[in-house]
Amino acid sequence: WANTIKMIKDKPLHGFGLYNWQIHYGEYRRSYYNDPTYMPGLMLAQLHNDYLQILADLGLIGFSLFAWLVISFFILFKRIFFSNETQLEDKLKALSLILCVVAFGIICNFSFLIVKSVPTMLLFCYFALLANIYHYSIAVKKTSPTVYNLQNKIAGWLLLPVLLISIGVTLIENNRGKADQLFKTAMDSHKQQKFDVVIETCENILARDPLHYKTHFVIANAYMSQDNFEKAAYHIEKGLLYYPNDLYALFQAGTIYIKQLKNILEKPNPDKNEIKKLEDKTLFWYGKAFTIRYVALSDATNMI
Repeated sequence: WANTIKMIKDKPLHGFGLYNWQIHYGEYRRSYYNDPTYMPGLMLAQLHNDYLQILADLGLIGFSLFAWLVISFFILFKRIFFSNETQLEDKLKALSLILCVVAFGIICNFSFLIVKSVPTMLLFCYFALLANIYHYSIAVKKTSPTVYNLQNKIAGWLLLPVLLISIGVTLIENNRGKADQLFKTAMDSHKQQKFDVVIETCENILARDPLHYKTHFVIANAYMSQDNFEKAAYHIEKGLLYYPNDLYALFQAGTIYIKQLKNILEKPNPDKNEIKKLEDKTLFWYGKAFTIRYVALSDATNMI
């Protein structure tokens, strides 16, 4: 958490981007306290604190929108619970809902409920139920049901984009779930050295979820096994864009360029510019790998 606060201070307004905490945390893992849980090749996907993760990913702008939603919920509860027009039964229902939201908020301090679909769906159900109680216990009494003011019309029209966005998010999440299932198939095929099946499966995964960074590492290994070094280099570098601190992938990138260099040198009259380019890339990726490895060994020595 302390290291993440350093991240937030660096980009307080707009943050690092959605889901980018896991990519950039490696750069901040020693900024305040040497995090013993961080190791090269291990990706820390969640911070176990939704509030700090929202601040790191989306900055104060994104966090303000989230806070506005929660504050609106508490204001609505106040109007229901402290209104003389609300029946006792409705007050108790509202109290039950506010306790659910408070419990949700407490858990978010130590877990990552907001990135999970079912808990988030429950949270919005709480919001919808409280709005329903307010509407039928207070709002309806203040106006005739046959009168539709501008506020009601706007709320009605907003249902359409909300519905479309919900359908879109559902389709994306279903694709991600299918991609995770296919990834297991790709890994099983890789163990059996069925590289054609691995490549076909990985391409299917990336078509469903382009941000599935581990797939780039697997397909790169499959292409390298088939001596297709150009495609292997493309995918390994693509994967390293999403997660630049994967030690194994960094060594793999260097190995790909070494093999390309070997093929060039075996040809008659090799292009010197191409040799220089491959040498530089080899040194670059191996250099990054040894830097992380050296830091990791130094950290371990210091801890001992």
